[in-house]
Amino acid sequence: SPFVPKYVKLKQAEATFLSAAYDPLEIEHLMLSGEDLTFDVEKLLIEQGSLGLNMTANLGNVLYKGKIHQNTLSGTMQLSASEALFDLYKLPVRKEAVGKIVVDFNASKEKVTAEVRAKATQVLKGKDGEFNFDIDDLRSHVIYKTDSKTLQAVSHLMLTTPYAKGISLSNRFEMDNNISYSGDIKAQALTGIDPQFIKFLEHPVLAYEGNASGIRVQLDSDNIKGYAASPDFKQGMLHLETKEAISFDEMVDLPKELKEAKGSVIVDLPFSFDSNQTFKGKVNIDSNLAEVGADILYGKTLQVVLQGVVPKNSLLRSYIKELKWDALSPLKADITLSDKTLVVEADAKALKLSINHNQENAKINGKLTLGGMNADIDGLLNKKFTVNIKTHSFRSLMQNIQSVYTLEEAPKIEGSAEILAVITELKNIELRLTSPKIVYQADRKTKYTLTDILLKSRLETSKLILENYTLTYDGQKFFAAKPSTIQRDGDTLRVSEFWVNDELKTEGFYNMKTSKGDFSTTANMLHVSHERAEFDSRINLKTSLDGNKTSVKGEIILLGGNIYYDMSQKSFASDEDIIMVQEMKKKQSPFMENLSTTIQVKTQKPLIYKEGDIDIQIIADLGIYKSEYAPFAIIGAVEIPEGGSYMFEDKKFIFRKSHLYFTGNPSKPILDARVRYRSLNYLITIAATGTPDAPIINFSSSPSLTREEILSVILFDSEAGARTNNGDEMMKMMGGAMAKSALANAGIKIDHLVLGEGNSVEVGKKLTDKITIIYVNDEISSVKLQYRHTPHTESVIEASEISQSYDIIYKTDF
Repeated sequence: SPFVPKYVKLKQAEATFLSAAYDPLEIEHLMLSGEDLTFDVEKLLIEQGSLGLNMTANLGNVLYKGKIHQNTLSGTMQLSASEALFDLYKLPVRKEAVGKIVVDFNASKEKVTAEVRAKATQVLKGKDGEFNFDIDDLRSHVIYKTDSKTLQAVSHLMLTTPYAKGISLSNRFEMDNNISYSGDIKAQALTGIDPQFIKFLEHPVLAYEGNASGIRVQLDSDNIKGYAASPDFKQGMLHLETKEAISFDEMVDLPKELKEAKGSVIVDLPFSFDSNQTFKGKVNIDSNLAEVGADILYGKTLQVVLQGVVPKNSLLRSYIKELKWDALSPLKADITLSDKTLVVEADAKALKLSINHNQENAKINGKLTLGGMNADIDGLLNKKFTVNIKTHSFRSLMQNIQSVYTLEEAPKIEGSAEILAVITELKNIELRLTSPKIVYQADRKTKYTLTDILLKSRLETSKLILENYTLTYDGQKFFAAKPSTIQRDGDTLRVSEFWVNDELKTEGFYNMKTSKGDFSTTANMLHVSHERAEFDSRINLKTSLDGNKTSVKGEIILLGGNIYYDMSQKSFASDEDIIMVQEMKKKQSPFMENLSTTIQVKTQKPLIYKEGDIDIQIIADLGIYKSEYAPFAIIGAVEIPEGGSYMFEDKKFIFRKSHLYFTGNPSKPILDARVRYRSLNYLITIAATGTPDAPIINFSSSPSLTREEILSVILFDSEAGARTNNGDEMMKMMGGAMAKSALANAGIKIDHLVLGEGNSVEVGKKLTDKITIIYVNDEISSVKLQYRHTPHTESVIEASEISQSYDIIYKTDF
């Protein structure tokens, strides 16, 4: 028609639409504008012009500006989402992170294309320190073909996470009558993970492909490969395995003996998107340390049933040879985890463990059993719970430990104990140890007995506080009501105070890295009250540690006291060449080998010894010395001031000033003792010199008497007994008996002492109840071995430089 124009040109046009709602979208404002539009009426085409769109809605805003040429629209669209969009779909994404999304948009009659570009930082909502990631670059190319109604999208994404930088994601999406997609995820560098584990996961690649029905993901890295597949988005299978045996030393630091440890891992876990189903998976670890197999049942609950075996060729067997691995192999464990509870059951022959933890109220209870030891656990894990450990028999416990672990020298301990540990908020621990009696057998003859033991302590982070303790050893009570504190400061242990009897204090430090430390032990007045002695002392000792070396220096001042112990029960060794095989030690203690001491022991006031037949005072001035790899040496003197006394046969003997001189070997002091006895007519002096194994006993009198006459005066109050009592041997034995009594009361015990003619002396030591060895000091010295068969019969073997003899002696009473 000539009245219809061929072209229509619009200089400017605007159209505003009313508000509308398309649940969940609510359009508040929509305006369409155009400028310089040329419309071909015959072809019904817009040949050129500018077009704009501005829409405001509840879920976000759209702003578009573009141009039209030959009915093809091209331009740029800006999309900005509102908070309502994130709330509606519960997206854990920060609105500020997304910002505006820019889309280059082109549309024609045949197809629509879009180029999307975006960046975002800290995309996820969350607190500082929680997992988050950045979108460093997002580019997506989308094509929709109108004739075939197909959609294709190719996307490339670069991400940064706390665990990896430069994560590359490529995806290809196609939609026609079906939907299909494929792509891969690559990470070049992992960060924020232990470097030793990064080696295990280096250069991971996830390649995936799928459709509307299912998906398959293939994993590949330097050390691991596997896949996850679900054909129907209902259930599927996850399979992971190591490509080859991996070195454990690359993941964790191992001792040099285990550097060659390596193993393979295979994991097969089915999964389901139906939460009502239960699946059974398997994990197998095969290594030269242990072989572990685990069955995993998971659904509403998770149950792991595992068994571990230590093979014969395991490196662990040669690494810890003392551990009896067969006693712990196989190790069986059953772990069950539900929404509310965690249950653990473990059994390894000698060891049994049972734990039940309620995760709702944090209630925990359980039991650990090892031989004669039981540990009961009860309480609230996040607040306060107790661990009560009872050992009814240390002997039985040590036997059970020996069945699991070979101790080179198992401590011989008897007794029982109970330890109560109270743990608060998994931070602080209070300990209470009680025991009526603990006995430690050091060797065949030496036994240490502790009784009435009570100890309370508290552990706070790196500080141990010994609040108080009491115990009794050898009749002596040790205690402390004052708290003792030990604190760890890095590699250093600091003892600010450690008390004994609230009077003796030790303080100092020890560095565990350098194995060096210094301690001081002081007491202005330490009171010791015991059935054997009661005295006060002032102590000032310095102890230095350097590796295995220990040095102790200082002094001990005895301020006075009383000795109640019967010295006649003690004796010095009579002959250092006599060795009791039963008492030989297998190995010297490393501590004693490296110990050195310089300690002075002095008496400020004499110690009073008044017990039985003896009444004396003792003044000591001794030095206790020891060098590394050397025995103890005592140098100094013990003085018995004049005026002390002892009784023999109802006769009182008065000590003159006497001494015991120590020149090194504490078992062999030099004697210098003199006592006097005044009878009606005579003043008798007995002098003992020499050493305990070879004493020299001299008798003298004023007026002068023979030895037999002196003995007669002592025994019969008259010198006439030397004439009326026939038998020199009887007099000699009586003299020996008196001398032995005097020496025994001074703490020197001699089993056999006979005074012969002239300077002849027999000194003997009992080895057993029947065997006595005797040394005869005469013109020709000899040795006798005396064996007592019965109370009336004995054999004597005697050997000297010139002769040997064997005598059988029969004794009877008439």
